[in-house]
Amino acid sequence: MDTAIKQEIDRFLEKKPFHFAKRIKQDKEGNSFIIALLYKRKDEIVYSGDIAKETCVSTARIAASVNKLEELGYITRKTSKLDARKTQIKLTNKGLNRAKQLEDELYSFLEKLINELGIDKFRQFMSLSSEINECVVKILQGGD
Repeated sequence: MDTAIKQEIDRFLEKKPFHFAKRIKQDKEGNSFIIALLYKRKDEIVYSGDIAKETCVSTARIAASVNKLEELGYITRKTSKLDARKTQIKLTNKGLNRAKQLEDELYSFLEKLINELGIDKFRQFMSLSSEINECVVKILQGGD
């Protein structure tokens, strides 16, 4: 993959584009977004509550997803030693492999998009999307 294209994809993904997150949430497993989040934070301690906050999904729904992911062998979970009310979530080797597969599929898709659209138009889109996102956040937070 061209380095410039990879850098643009990385910038795009840092913005957490809603429509991609929504599409990932609706995949055949319904849990790829959680796998991707855990992969991104694989060197950190991640609690189920963190996943709920970052995905804007209820803790009950996250609990159901965590159950399914554990059943599929993608994650392990354990009770925090510091706070028994918290559950630590970590990807298994199978989960790491699935996360890498999802990442490869996403990069491939975005590379095709950039090649079709052109890198300049993609950058314009990213710039405009960032501005729109900032405005939406400001409006939702009650800013002028």
